[in-house]
Amino acid sequence: MRPILAEDAAGQTRQALRSVRAILDAAGSSLSSVVNVTVCIPDVSLWDEVNAVYEECFGSHRPARAIVPTRELHYGAFVEISVVALA
Repeated sequence: MRPILAEDAAGQTRQALRSVRAILDAAGSSLSSVVNVTVCIPDVSLWDEVNAVYEECFGSHRPARAIVPTRELHYGAFVEISVVALA
């Protein structure tokens, strides 16, 4: 089944981080327990848009982060995010 994606990188970043937050909450953790984030984007020109939402969500918390420019992402997505967090 094809996922329903927001139309822009900011919206997709919000969706991804909202999902991450829900998974962490279910595990008894939170975004403040994230220690590492990997962000894949198909075009570095999207970085400012993605980073603005990232900063909104993480606030002053600064986990280690890697930005990975890639080729096209699955389903034409603009962002893919994975995190490692303490639970």
